[in-house]
Amino acid sequence: MRKIHHFYSDNSGAATIEFVTVAFALFMLIFFVVELTLLLFFSLSAQKAAHMGARLAIVSNPAALAVPASNPKTGGGVFGVACNDASSPCVDFNTLTCNGGGAGCDPAAFNRILAGVQRFLWQTQPENVTITYTYVGLGFAGGPAVPAVKVTLSGVAYQTGIIGIIIGSRGPFSSLPAVSVTLTGEDLNQGGA
Repeated sequence: MRKIHHFYSDNSGAATIEFVTVAFALFMLIFFVVELTLLLFFSLSAQKAAHMGARLAIVSNPAALAVPASNPKTGGGVFGVACNDASSPCVDFNTLTCNGGGAGCDPAAFNRILAGVQRFLWQTQPENVTITYTYVGLGFAGGPAVPAVKVTLSGVAYQTGIIGIIIGSRGPFSSLPAVSVTLTGEDLNQGGA
């Protein structure tokens, strides 16, 4: 009877048992915080990459082939009148899209923009990039076209660390959220030269 009482009163391994009980939850919490930090880092990198892509797109030759070099004037329009004038002197163009560097895209311009995007988000592939040019009524009749340029990154693969190994490469962490940045184009005509 004395040995049984001694066994129940001996608590020399209690700390080890308490640690084992709490350790798994503690480690999972730490890994989860690290995973969320990495996801936030790559999401912010995607935003910066999209911004760089849009910036390059507005100062480069258009990636979409059919974007006009100048604002065509309407039949009753007068050269030099602002496109947003009430007389509507400019002919607007349809929204044009260059998707993944495929058909309808200028490969050199698209690859330049893609290289700028990849400086900030290396795992971006051509199929993850969509560049859209939209007429917004800026510029002058007969002057350079000044479209709004939207760069969208979508479906960029993202593999998490420890949690990604546990849940696999599917689920909400398999790709980064889509990111779009829109900037207004610039007149690249250097002072009319």
